[in-house]
Amino acid sequence: MSDYDENEDAFDENKINEEIASPDKRVRADAIERLAQKTFFEGNPEKSLVYLATVADLRSELEDHSGLMWTFNQMGYVESERAHFKEALDYYKQMIDQARKAMHTKGEIDGLSGCASMCRRMKRYNEAADFLKDAVALGIETDYRMLGHLKADLARMLRKSGELEAAEQLLREAQETFMQNGFENIVPRVENELASTLFDEANVELSLAKATEAYHLAKYDENNREIDRAQFLMARCLNQLGRFSEAFKILEEMKARSTNRKRQKHRARTDLEFARALVGLDRRREASALLSVLIPVLKSHKLLSEACDAIRMQGHNLIIVGELLEAEQTLVEAIALAEEHDFDGFFVEATTLLAICYEVMERHDDKVHQYEIVAANPLNMGRFEFWMAAGEIGLHYAKAGNSEVANRYISAISDGPANLVTPAIKAQSEEAQYWLLLGQGQKIKAKNMANKAMVNYLLDSRTDDATRLAQVIRELD
Repeated sequence: MSDYDENEDAFDENKINEEIASPDKRVRADAIERLAQKTFFEGNPEKSLVYLATVADLRSELEDHSGLMWTFNQMGYVESERAHFKEALDYYKQMIDQARKAMHTKGEIDGLSGCASMCRRMKRYNEAADFLKDAVALGIETDYRMLGHLKADLARMLRKSGELEAAEQLLREAQETFMQNGFENIVPRVENELASTLFDEANVELSLAKATEAYHLAKYDENNREIDRAQFLMARCLNQLGRFSEAFKILEEMKARSTNRKRQKHRARTDLEFARALVGLDRRREASALLSVLIPVLKSHKLLSEACDAIRMQGHNLIIVGELLEAEQTLVEAIALAEEHDFDGFFVEATTLLAICYEVMERHDDKVHQYEIVAANPLNMGRFEFWMAAGEIGLHYAKAGNSEVANRYISAISDGPANLVTPAIKAQSEEAQYWLLLGQGQKIKAKNMANKAMVNYLLDSRTDDATRLAQVIRELD
């Protein structure tokens, strides 16, 4: 919908009323459409839609497909501004239909983009991607000048749908397209999107390099939005790499520069990385204070994945500082939120932390129960937490004399992936075998196995466990 200026002759009320009275349907339709625009920008979208519906009827009678196309476009825009995304989607679909009848390729592409945008806002990413695929195909066919934007938008939807390799390839194509069409100022946006995709692919080092490149390009053009986004991505990567001091410095710079109150979601995500850096720097009390304020903000903006991460982080902090009852309550909340919204990674992490909390509280049965929840799902076998749980469960049941359950986990660990089965987990498996052999009266074999366990505990810097096991052997000797 075009900008409205009440001083423009086109929006003069007397002129509009005069044209509305015209016997010419085309003139009347154009006049009512301007009245709809005027009404919308005066803050009455409902009335604007009523006018636009009248315009649509007139243009339908005239079989004015091109005019109808733009009328439906405006109706979609008004509904989207009201956050009525489903209704807006229906109007954009009608826009596509009229564009095809009018053989108006640009209108069809705009309609497809509108549909994709509404699907994106309803988190229907696969559908959004399908609309954008059609738009890109049309753009390639007609040498559409804004093809780079379409490719970048499609890449974003593919990333959200989990098609990371396809997204990465398309972003590189979009970057090339922008350069060919003289849109060098858009390149920082693409670099940032590429950095996000690479991060999701766990290619953190390359993600950092791309975000850094985006930062320098955006800074050169004074593109503040992309500068902020690039620095956020840089900080996120640095936190992931354990370079907390560097991340903290960048985040402090962002905080000092931040004046845009409209970007509250971005600020909330930035504060989450700030808290993560504080945790990494062992400034846990500061982190907890920030998280206490941040968690309700994340929830209010429906940033539920981020909220779950923040609650999990807060629970971990509370364990470290010894506030165990509060830690338990916090982690139970994180688990419930993760389970409700299928945040599988956070569910596993929070459940494992709750098990650790119960270990510190010496509630050993509760500890094992939480580990059993983690180990019960074979989909978790690609995660470190699964094997950590296997080690803890195997050792628990071996001490209890349940060889059947213990051996099941001992066997799993022996066949487990080398990159996830750490020396400490091997040590737990070996200690479990020590207890089983001891129960069978095989003292020499048991002691040899215990010695292996102590070595592996020491290899993983688990000195307390090695000392504990050595003390057990001495007492039994």
